[in-house]
Amino acid sequence: MLRDKISALESQMRARLDEIRATYEHAGDKGASVEDSFRTFLREYLPRRLDIGHGEIIDTENRRSKQTDIVIVTEDHPLTFTPSAPGLFFIDGVCGAGEVKTILTGTELEKAFDNSRYFKQLEISPGPGTFIHTNPSDRERGEQRIGELEEEIRALYQGTSRP
Repeated sequence: MLRDKISALESQMRARLDEIRATYEHAGDKGASVEDSFRTFLREYLPRRLDIGHGEIIDTENRRSKQTDIVIVTEDHPLTFTPSAPGLFFIDGVCGAGEVKTILTGTELEKAFDNSRYFKQLEISPGPGTFIHTNPSDRERGEQRIGELEEEIRALYQGTSRP
């Protein structure tokens, strides 16, 4: 039953993508329409306490992400965006971010990696009196694994084996 539901949703998304491709010739119009459709889909299926937008993400040191196609924020995020216009998002309220690509080329993949790097450099600044605990070895292993995954994706795309 769940498999059938997911399959039906996938068919709807594919049909919407086909409709957009048939409607627009301009790559920018196609991309904007696909991004909007995907944000609409996420709004329908993510929990109501989350909201979806697009734009730039900023931290307390005034560092900014690149333009981000999908920004998922918690209910605690102050309203700094509308569903249709780009917004400015505070990293503290962002729980997810991503890129939408209608066609994934090597160049587009590199841009997505670059955008991801800008996003990952943003820092959440805990407020006064906040206690945070993490295991340094867990953080190191996580950072190392992310680097390994980036290498694997590059190697796959370039048609070479991993070193």
